[in-house]
Order: sequence, then C-alpha cells, then structure tokens
Amino acid sequence: MSETSERAPDKSGMPFVDPWAKKPNHQGEVPVDAVFVGAWDNYVGIDSLYEALFLVRDDRQDLLWSLATHSEKSTKQNLAAREGGDPEWVKSKITAAVLVALRARGL
Repeated sequence: MSETSERAPDKSGMPFVDPWAKKPNHQGEVPVDAVFVGAWDNYVGIDSLYEALFLVRDDRQDLLWSLATHSEKSTKQNLAAREGGDPEWVKSKITAAVLVALRARGL
C-alpha cells in the first residue's frame, strides 16, 4: 500500500476528522494507489454533490480520501480515466481531501 506519511496532505500523523474538507492542509491529490471504496450523490438541500471515496493504508496510518464533483458525469469520467491508467485522472473536482485519518491498528 501507499506510504501515507509521504502522501498525506497533513504530514503530522495525528488522527483527525474533517468531514467538510475545510482545512487546507487536509486537501491534496488522491494518491494513485488509493483503493476505490464507492461513489454516490449527496443531496445537500439545494443541490447535489457527487462523491467518490478512497482508502489509503500503510503500517502507520489509514486515510479516507474524498473526491467531490458537480455531476455524476464528472465522477464517472474521473473514475473511467483512473481505471484506464491515466496519471492525470482527475479531470473535474470541487475538492479532493482526506476526511478521516487514523493511526493504523494493523493491516
């Protein structure tokens, strides 16, 4: 798996929860070797956000990454580019950030 200490936007190694991806030091690019967890739309009262989640683990830390877009089409295009091996697979985004970081309890 990924060396999360080098790839995490927040390199402190401290656990955190940032569900709205507000902190700039939690934002960054989803690591290329992150494991895709799932994707769905979130209706937030006036509009929908489309989100894909990814898990990155190593022997020190587990990170839950979110990639949010404006449309289902954008999310599908991003995921298709990723599946196709495109290193620049994120074509459209609102945010890409670590939502949760925990110390690893074992793989």
